Amino acid sequence: YTPYLSHPDPTVERRTGFLVPSYGSDSELGTFISTPYYFDIAPNMDATFAPIVTTNEGVVGSGEFRHRLSSTDYYAQSSLTYASREGGDSKGMRGHLRGELRHEFDRTWRGGIDLHLATDDTYLRRYGFEAPETLENRIYAEGFRGRNYASANAYYFQGQRSTDDQSDTPIVFPKLDYNYVSDPGSFGGLWKIDTNALALTRTGGTDSRRLSAKTKWELPYISRLGEVYRLFASVQTDAYWVNDVTESDAPDNQISGLTGRVFPQAGLEWKLPWARRDGRFTQIVEPIVSVVLAPSSQNPELIPNEDSLSFEFDDTNLFSENRFGGIDRVEGGSRITYGLSSGIFGINSGFSSFFIGQSYRFSEDNDFGSDTGLDEHFSDIVGRVEISPTKYINALYRFRLDKDDLAPRRNEVQASLGVPRFRLNVNYLSIDQQNLNDIVDPEDAFRDREEITLGFSSQATERWRFGADTRRDLTTGGGSLRHSAFLNYEDECFLFQVDYSRTFTQDRDVRPSDTILFRVVFKTLGEVGTSTGVN
Repeated sequence: YTPYLSHPDPTVERRTGFLVPSYGSDSELGTFISTPYYFDIAPNMDATFAPIVTTNEGVVGSGEFRHRLSSTDYYAQSSLTYASREGGDSKGMRGHLRGELRHEFDRTWRGGIDLHLATDDTYLRRYGFEAPETLENRIYAEGFRGRNYASANAYYFQGQRSTDDQSDTPIVFPKLDYNYVSDPGSFGGLWKIDTNALALTRTGGTDSRRLSAKTKWELPYISRLGEVYRLFASVQTDAYWVNDVTESDAPDNQISGLTGRVFPQAGLEWKLPWARRDGRFTQIVEPIVSVVLAPSSQNPELIPNEDSLSFEFDDTNLFSENRFGGIDRVEGGSRITYGLSSGIFGINSGFSSFFIGQSYRFSEDNDFGSDTGLDEHFSDIVGRVEISPTKYINALYRFRLDKDDLAPRRNEVQASLGVPRFRLNVNYLSIDQQNLNDIVDPEDAFRDREEITLGFSSQATERWRFGADTRRDLTTGGGSLRHSAFLNYEDECFLFQVDYSRTFTQDRDVRPSDTILFRVVFKTLGEVGTSTGVN
């Protein structure tokens, strides 16, 4: 009697039994193996038990349960082990819990729960589970009706970076939103209403409660000459009740109290697209001008900036009515914005296009910090160039140039060149440091960034494909971030794949490592995968 293998034939969708095992080696975990076992409980319910056995750190119990009903579905995934923590000097319980629930109340309303928790910051990365930088937990309900939307949310976040302080991470409860868009009026005008209620609570930091309502009227119009107009007027009203807000000029002082603002805004945008046909190509030229009128200095210091810290001025938000991303900061002051867009487009394929633009503020606004490109009367010049004459060439260049000497303040290049036999990929990003006025802690400043990723791939033959890439931080003190390479063979029945990667990330008990993955797929039977990692 010898060991044997049985496998359902292709007509069987699901069956209880062992799944493909995986094994490997790691300098911290030692040799490890995982043999998942699948339970086909019912047509709408299943579970998988997947323990990970290691020679150095014992056993990690891991599993998943899934259940789907007519209007509800949910799943839960968890793991638990007793193993060494950061530094390896002591042992303790380590694990995680992840789940998701969705429920359809009726044709208008739905709701759910998202759950993602871990016992410590490095556990998920150390044992190979999905590991975002911030674990998000949410309870929500939302409704859709016509053009309108309403939602209620509560959030709890768990930071996974070494610099995260849980006492500074807010608990969001509640977050209420309602967005209304009317039907077009007799002249095509629309009314829009956006309301928001938000409460942020911290165990050691600023607490903020906000009520906000924005009413907006918008009228689009196209003249007989082809001119495209958009006229709008809006009023945003905000009320805040805050505790322990840090003063920007005196970081040791904290203030509390009630405050608010009423922020009116009006504007007109004009475009005139011209098109010219020449043989198999169409050329388009479109000048764009907008004027926005608004009072200046509309951000009292008592209003904390919770949702507009992540700011970057580029071609995507040049014509935005508020170039801050959230509600806490509004862009006051009157300004004029102008730009030119043009392109050549082939009838069947291929195109080239570019855009360039700038804005002028009638009064300087201290809400934007230095080096953001918006802190003086004239803004920096922003734009993009995209070239794709054939399917073998695709390149995008986005830029921000200093208004005084045209020195590059931001460069972003994405390019893919070549034929299937050899194709080169390049991604490059360079952004100068931006000093936002709301940043109090220098560690939170938006620092210089410069990074490049180079790679190639080759469809050497009909069945063989290989490639490699490297990613590198080009700033002072940077270095290599990741190297990888792959080799694939694939035919009608069989796939063989080898992947190699070298990561240089180091965070407490997560160290730089090499990983080799072997994958064998029998397309009518199943697959076998192995992974080896060495730190």
